[in-house]
Amino acid sequence: MSDLPPASIFDTPRRGRPLKSLMRLPEPQWVPPDLAAEHIGVSTAALWKGVAAGTITPPAYPTPKNPRFHLPTLDKDMEQARAMPADHEAGRRAAKLTEARQHARKEREAAGQDPPP
Repeated sequence: MSDLPPASIFDTPRRGRPLKSLMRLPEPQWVPPDLAAEHIGVSTAALWKGVAAGTITPPAYPTPKNPRFHLPTLDKDMEQARAMPADHEAGRRAAKLTEARQHARKEREAAGQDPPP
């Protein structure tokens, strides 16, 4: 090791090996729910509601009762959620049209006008 003092207690030698400083580690990819909610700009409750609704990818649990959200995945989820209103509306229109067609076919079948395929 160099003659410089350690940057933190994590740089002190332990069993002959220096530990990495938390200051030198890259930005964390896995964060707890409170930091994940802050990252995407919602409350923690809204984050969990998004997970329950399926718009946000569920967290990983490295240990029990220790959820961690993956920041790049959260960013992708939020991009999809921003694009969702137009897609959602188009999906609703298509579903209504399909439902109307099925209803009309059932009415014709019941009246004996259109044999089933």
